[in-house]
Order: sequence, then structure tokens, then C-alpha cells
Amino acid sequence: MKRISTLALTLLVLLCAVPAVSAEQVVATEEDVILLAGSDFQVSNNDTSRVENLLNVLAMHGLTRADGAFLVGDYTPQKRETNTSSEGIAALKEVFRPVVGENMIFTQGNHDHVDTVGLAKDGNNDPASGKYGVFVINENQRMEFNYPYTYETTKQAADDLKAYLDAKVQSGWTKPIFVLNHIPLHWGNRTIEQGVGAHAELLVKVLNEAGAKGLNIIYLYGHNHGSGYDDFLGNAAVYLKKGDKMEVCVSDPATAQKKEHTTYTLNFTYMNAGYIGYVNSPDASVDCSVTMSVFLIRGDEVIITRYDEEINFVKDKYGIHDLKSPGKWVDKYNQEGYHATPNTTRYASSRKVTATDDVAVESPRYSPLEDEEPEEPATTTTAVPTKTQTTAPVTTATIPVDPIGTGTPSIEAPSATTVPVTDPSRTVIEHDCVMPEDGEEDTPTSKPGNKEEDTSTTPKKPFPLGLVLGILGGVIVVVFGVTAVLLYKKKNS
Repeated sequence: MKRISTLALTLLVLLCAVPAVSAEQVVATEEDVILLAGSDFQVSNNDTSRVENLLNVLAMHGLTRADGAFLVGDYTPQKRETNTSSEGIAALKEVFRPVVGENMIFTQGNHDHVDTVGLAKDGNNDPASGKYGVFVINENQRMEFNYPYTYETTKQAADDLKAYLDAKVQSGWTKPIFVLNHIPLHWGNRTIEQGVGAHAELLVKVLNEAGAKGLNIIYLYGHNHGSGYDDFLGNAAVYLKKGDKMEVCVSDPATAQKKEHTTYTLNFTYMNAGYIGYVNSPDASVDCSVTMSVFLIRGDEVIITRYDEEINFVKDKYGIHDLKSPGKWVDKYNQEGYHATPNTTRYASSRKVTATDDVAVESPRYSPLEDEEPEEPATTTTAVPTKTQTTAPVTTATIPVDPIGTGTPSIEAPSATTVPVTDPSRTVIEHDCVMPEDGEEDTPTSKPGNKEEDTSTTPKKPFPLGLVLGILGGVIVVVFGVTAVLLYKKKNS
């Protein structure tokens, strides 16, 4: 009897703890555009299991179809001379294709040979739909190291970008524009050590000018997933919104290794795309999550959300990750002339971004619940073509849910959790946060990193557990019914 009563109380507490679905939560419609983004696959034997984990998490939020994917460089752990990135791109296409079809843009990274099959062209990569813009800057234009000719190539990339953005301004363009480049723009120790980010001022000036003229620009980068180079900005999760300040390497064709930098107030959104390979740091307390970003475009607005692999129903964690983690100073690379001030701001997912605003919102749901009518999209002044994209059929499986961790038979999650088949045991993964020894190749390790404590006042993001709520309610009724019957029998015995 005592055990039954305790179980009933536990289920009642759990029921009260499950978050309700917010009435203000955006539910994607067929007219909305959904794009995925990630960078630095860089895994041995082209193992796509962690990418599959991330896609499984997205499916739990209703995302089983998207309109495209941006991959921002480095598709092999090998050096670029080995020309093995073609196999990495082929592996990624195989795992993304059931969700996004064939609309995938692969930007060249510093590991990728110029002849890699599947790389996007430099410059304008706008889709035929006209619902968003894409401009690609490949590694051949903006290099990892500050070679003697880096100024000239970066200047050419900046001039090409300016021409593209000027044309958008003149046409009255209002939709989001994504600028994809493997190399980051911010100044840091890696700029001094290797020249990464050298002459970034050339690009920042162009982006800021266009942003001031009303364009909604989102710059996506990769590259800094290892060695803790971005710890001062948040490491695995970097996000700066319009109005934030960023230190940038000045443009000076006469200087090789760059210490000179200046501060810019941004008129565009700046973020890493999300690392779908490993992430590490010399400090195990910083964010080393493997993540992927999702952009939901509705007219002139874009809702940006970052996701990681972790699923923990007890802790109310369903893969939604901070857009920006608090930065931390790590002393391992304290080069002469370098001491970046940590940006300790934390931006939780999600944020709605327009040309003039960037505000916190509830994380979206990418398909409605079975008993819910989809929300009508916002009315725009331009005609929106009917979606005609089809995707390849997906072999599916449901993710088992054990919300109280008892090891008892699982409760099936809602139908929105139908996902590409992978091993469900991989849906809860600790993250690699270990710095390789000097001279070793940066490879993932199995040592788990510490999880950062959530100090944000942002409410927990809702998760569509309507079916689970119904099942739990039924279980509670049954338990109390059994309890009442047993008490009645005991009283009359």
C-alpha cells in the first residue's frame, strides 16, 4: 500500500512538473522556410552517428522536413592535400538527404581540397524561391593563415560581397541573408598565432554598412571548434546580436601576424553555425557541446535556435541549447599582446531576428500536435510560391521515453518524435572537453566535460508532451483507483 501511494504521489509531482505548451509558441507551417546549419564534421571513417543524434533531437521538436542545410567547411580530419573531403560530403549528404532533400550548401574549409566534389561556388548562392539570400566565401578567397597574399584575396571577397549586398539594398530586399565563411571575423589569440581573422575589418565594414541600410544579415562561421580559441566568447556556442561589440583585426596589407585590432558595434548577427564534429578546450568547465542551428524564416523574420544531443526528461532537457554560452578566460594561450576580455553574456534559444530587432522568444515547434490546427503564417506584401519540394522516404523509429527513470516499460512519445533510425542509447551523450597534447592531432576523446549551471532567468522552453500528459493522467487515475479498491478490501476484511 505504501509503495502504491508513493508511486501515485511521484506521478502526480511529475505531471505538475511537465511544462505546458505556450500559446505564443510559433508552430511552423508549410509556407515557412526551415534551414539547418553546422560546421567541422571532421570525424574518422565519416561516422555520422552524432549528426544523426542531432537530427533525432530535432525530430522530437517536430522537425522531420527542412528546406535546406548550410555546412560551413571541414569535412575530413585529414589535411587538405589528401583530398578526402569528397567522402565526408557524401556521408553528410546521405544523412541529411531524408530531411532536406538535395538543397545542401557546402562551404570550403581549410581541410578541404579545392577539387572536393560538392563544394559551393564563391559568391551568390541564392535559392530560386527568393525567400532568403546566401553568399559564400570559400577558403580559396579567405585563408586560414595570413599568407602574403591574404590581404588581396580578402579584399576581393569583400568587394564581391559589397556588390552583392548593394544590389540587395537597391532592389528593396527584406528577407534574411546568410553569409557563409569557414573563418571567423573576431580578433583573438589565433589571429596573433596564425593570422586567422586577419584583415577581417575589410568584411566587417561591408557587413555593417549593408546592415545600417536595412539588410538582415547573419554571418555563419566554423573553424574554432578545437583548442579553446573561442572560450572567451562562449566556445561551442557563440552568438552576437546587432548592437553587440566585437574586437576585429584591422586591415593592413603590410602586417603579417596581427596584433592590431579595434572594436566594432555590429549591425548584423554573428554566430558559429554549430559544430557537428568534436569540440574541445583546455578548460573542462567551458561549453564543449556538439550543436546544430536551425533557422525558421517567416517572411522578413527569422527565428534562430541552437540544439545539442542531450535528452534528459527528468531534468527537463530536450536538446535546446543556448545560442551563446558565457565566455571565460583561459590562460593556456596567453600570447604576448593577447588578453581578450571574456564576453559573459548568455543568450538562450530562441531569438527572433529582423532588420531592426533581436528579441528572445519561445523555441518553435516545427509541426503541430495531432489535435492542433497549424498557425497561419504572417501576411506579407509579396506573393509566396507554393512549396513543391519533396524528400526521399525516411525509415523511422520512435524514441522511447522513461520520464521517471525507473527502467519500467517505456511510454511512447508523440508522433512528432518519429526520426531516422539510430541507436536510441546515443541520445544522451556527454561532451568532449579535453585538450589534446601539443603536437597531437585534434581528435575527439571520451572524457566527459562538466555541464554549465543554467543561471538564466529565461523560462524553460516548452516541449510538446500532450500525449505523454494524457498517458500519465490515465496512469494516475488507475493507480488511485487501485489504491481505493485495496483500502476498501482491507477495511472490510
